Amino acid sequence: MNCTKPLTVVLIVVALALLSAGDARMSRANDVVVTVNANVKYQTIRGWSCNPHYLGGSQQQREQVIDEAVDSLGITRVRWQQPNGNRSNVTRWELENDNDDPDQADLSRFNTSDADKFVEGYVLPFKRRVEAGGDPFELWLSPSFFDGGSTGSVPAFLLESPGEYAEYATSFITYLRDKYGVTTNHYAICNEAGNNNVFKPAVVAEMTKVLGERMERLGLPTTGQFSDGVNARVTWNYIQHAKDDPDVWKYVDVLSYHWYGGQNQQWMAKIREFADEKDLDTAQSEFMHLKIDHLYDDLTIGGVSYWSIYGLGGPGPGGQNFWLRPDDTSFRRGAQFWNFRQVMHYVRPGAVRIQVEGDEPSLRPLAFLHNDRITAVLINTKPPAAPRLLTLRGLPPGNYGLSQCVNSKPCEELGVTAVGTDGRLSVNVPGNSVLTVYPHPARNLAPVAVRWEANPTFLKSPNSRITLSAAAQDPELDQLVFSWTVTRQPQGATAAIANPQSATTEANGLAAAGQYAFTVTISDGTNEVKRDVLLNVYEGNQPPTLIDVHNRIPVLVTLPHSETLLRGGAFDLEGDKLSFKWSVVKQPSGSAARLESPHETACKVTNIAIPGDHVFKFEASDGTTAVSEELTVPVYPTNPPPVISATKATPEILRLPEDSTLLSATTNDPDGDVISHWWRVRSKPPGAKPAFAKQGSPDTEVDGLTVEGIYAFELTVVDRTKFARKDVIVTVAAKASAAAPAGEFTDPPEEWAKDERRIVARGTVVGTVVEKGRAFVIIRSDSGKTAGYIPRWIGGNPSDGGGPEKRIVDAISRLRVGDRVTVKWYVNDHIRIEEI
Repeated sequence: MNCTKPLTVVLIVVALALLSAGDARMSRANDVVVTVNANVKYQTIRGWSCNPHYLGGSQQQREQVIDEAVDSLGITRVRWQQPNGNRSNVTRWELENDNDDPDQADLSRFNTSDADKFVEGYVLPFKRRVEAGGDPFELWLSPSFFDGGSTGSVPAFLLESPGEYAEYATSFITYLRDKYGVTTNHYAICNEAGNNNVFKPAVVAEMTKVLGERMERLGLPTTGQFSDGVNARVTWNYIQHAKDDPDVWKYVDVLSYHWYGGQNQQWMAKIREFADEKDLDTAQSEFMHLKIDHLYDDLTIGGVSYWSIYGLGGPGPGGQNFWLRPDDTSFRRGAQFWNFRQVMHYVRPGAVRIQVEGDEPSLRPLAFLHNDRITAVLINTKPPAAPRLLTLRGLPPGNYGLSQCVNSKPCEELGVTAVGTDGRLSVNVPGNSVLTVYPHPARNLAPVAVRWEANPTFLKSPNSRITLSAAAQDPELDQLVFSWTVTRQPQGATAAIANPQSATTEANGLAAAGQYAFTVTISDGTNEVKRDVLLNVYEGNQPPTLIDVHNRIPVLVTLPHSETLLRGGAFDLEGDKLSFKWSVVKQPSGSAARLESPHETACKVTNIAIPGDHVFKFEASDGTTAVSEELTVPVYPTNPPPVISATKATPEILRLPEDSTLLSATTNDPDGDVISHWWRVRSKPPGAKPAFAKQGSPDTEVDGLTVEGIYAFELTVVDRTKFARKDVIVTVAAKASAAAPAGEFTDPPEEWAKDERRIVARGTVVGTVVEKGRAFVIIRSDSGKTAGYIPRWIGGNPSDGGGPEKRIVDAISRLRVGDRVTVKWYVNDHIRIEEI
């Protein structure tokens, strides 16, 4: 959404060419002028987002990373989802349908315990940290249902019943609100809809409407995020499917896309233009290989108000911005951390991107406005990407701080400079750098700690000596003073710091096994910051650490399907070579599960023959110590689909001004599974707006049948894995008049015209299907007369593409013998169907 109120301006400069010390003197030939125009405004920045799903690690590591992610990087928004998959320590939020009513969630049937672990371990710490810094915290949900992934396919009871899906979503949203006071700001129906899942455009559009109406009825502030496609082209395709349906867009606030699979830019621009038309915002919500160039394109081409880092951190060097060492106490920042910080730390929610232009095409500028002050950006990634002397024009008078990141290394503070009434500032922009010019407040800023660590990061007895080191930058270039103290050590330890007043010092006496804590205080004479360095001392060999023990393809096994894939992993603190072993711990009598590759981390298990819990053990050994976890795989019996034995409308024929009827059905499930019902409008006359009283009940009134014509209502009944559908036809006739013939519903005449161009009669018949084919149906009318009906012919000769009307052929294909139908017919050389 565009913002018209002036806010603070931020200019950030990014130059990605290498610069050596000898390049510091810049030629005047490289002078560049960049002009900021605060009168032209674009999108408002609403939040910087991350996905911490795989952060893992110990609580101590998570706490440090969350502090850095919020306080230094600038994260304000977190992506989460309902618990999913089948892991040794986590199972799905809703493993089986909780009950037969999609409007009433039974929380005792939901997996609240696993949800609690993640909310308390991740969501709440982020929330507390963001709000302590004065920014609004936001949470958005985007559940995954990958057919080939660890999350597993979407269960049939969620896919085939939008009502059950709405209950799945709102049960989690209301649980977060009621137990933890956490507001869910946005909800995406499916992460990467259409990518290795069955969430087609029509499904996402319908669920967006049903969920949006449900959240509105429950008084939830949550709005839709649409469609979170694997790339911008896919999101654009989903938008195109729903673009003319206003009932979708009234529940949507954000259009989001990912960056996978080719060029995004042309589709990002289309999404932004559509968002402007609908007064919506846009978001980049996932990519595993983000760089500063993506951030620039997303802001300028995609016009995003939310920008998200996927894979914030995790074990090993795979995290975008953090990776957690196996010592359980320390972390490292990823390659992009400092580049991203130069933008995210200084451009806060509420900032408005504004116009900024330069005279050098290889330097791409950005600018932001916040509280009537400015920060400015150049991205120098295009050849020649040479070092530049940059003159900024259009800055409000005042003091500005300068900070840069060179070669993706920690930030360097360059001090404070004044801008006069001419609004000009000259800055040297190194190659391969992100340089930020930011408004400096009228107070001293605290030092910026950029490093605090121990080397090595853990000890094994009898080693007892480490090197502690810290580094920091001061925004005002004040001299910094460092002070180290021992704040915690095991009983009997005599840890001592050799030079407590030095940024780098040795510590010795770490002779007792256990955890040690060292605190460094960094002071500029006015402000001070403290950081803790934690270190474990171990005795003897340390066992491997297991990660992500689960099964997939499928996650939930239903006979006669008799196999699944077991997956696990591990890492070792000392880097020892690991061996692995899968084994069967327990299975029902008569089952003979076979492990095809028991010594691999991925092991296919086959020959599952009997329903019941199958328990497998995953073991990792470093040659000295073995550790294991058990994984329970539930196996379900063969599942027959539910049965709809009868449906009807009472009455099935209405005459205006009557506008309501009762839809009812007789249903059951052969093996006693919980079944759920969902009515939907399959077709209706243009302008009609039918409304169900109880859409998730087998019996419901439907009103709003105010337009003459034929209404087709479809009932879907779902159990855990199967579904059944059946239609009910309702005919609404015009209000009777004195001049009208006595019989509105009539059988077609027996005499036909010889010329297809001559229509001899028209009418409407109500009856029962007694026979059907691909393009014909035989109906016995309520008067007892039987006749055959075919679709009308459209499009000329077959050689010209003519044929029976596809819409009618499709309607006939859905009929069953015994169905009650209403047919609007006319007679020329055959009895032809206009509506059915």
